[in-house]
Amino acid sequence: MGPHGLAPQKKKCRRLGAALVWYEETGFLTHPHVGRTWAPVGRTPTIRHRVRHRERVSVIGSLTISPRRRRCGLYCEFLRGRGVTQEDLIAHLRRLRKTLGCPLVVVLDNLNVHKGQRLRGWCERVKDVRLEYLPAYAPELNAVEAAWGHGKCVTAAGRTADDADELEALAREAIAAAGQQRLLRGFVRGTRLPFQFDLPSRRNPSGAQ
Repeated sequence: MGPHGLAPQKKKCRRLGAALVWYEETGFLTHPHVGRTWAPVGRTPTIRHRVRHRERVSVIGSLTISPRRRRCGLYCEFLRGRGVTQEDLIAHLRRLRKTLGCPLVVVLDNLNVHKGQRLRGWCERVKDVRLEYLPAYAPELNAVEAAWGHGKCVTAAGRTADDADELEALAREAIAAAGQQRLLRGFVRGTRLPFQFDLPSRRNPSGAQ
């Protein structure tokens, strides 16, 4: 699927009454995430961190758009001390399918775990989950990547965690902060893909999603 390939998938989502889903994994480490900031000339900011064993919390998540293109959602799960497997991805999509209660068109990258036979077989069995793959080396087309970036570079930037409990709490806080509706819509628009939200007018509010 090229940069303009989402347009036919958008039409397909409408026709199927499906939610559009961007999926990706990320991770948080006990070593602080550093970035650029302001400081007086000659006084470089420093972060003091006690070096112990390195803990990791993996996050698997999806940024979703409702079938009527009016509302976004961010659905995440947290795994301590290990990476993400194909079974984790299947379980995540199974829960997402149950929560949203509609077919899914899932946009994801070309990582091997995203193309496994068990995943493809499960999609064929349930029949209402379709996988669409992004071009290689194109994270800017995956809206959920922007959510990960916001969580790490805004909420979690420069903050430390001494153990797995603190790290998971920080990861949850960072992801929750990225889940505001205005931010999620901004992440989608930031992909520059041909997509428009179908937002109700203020004069005619609707509870439909």
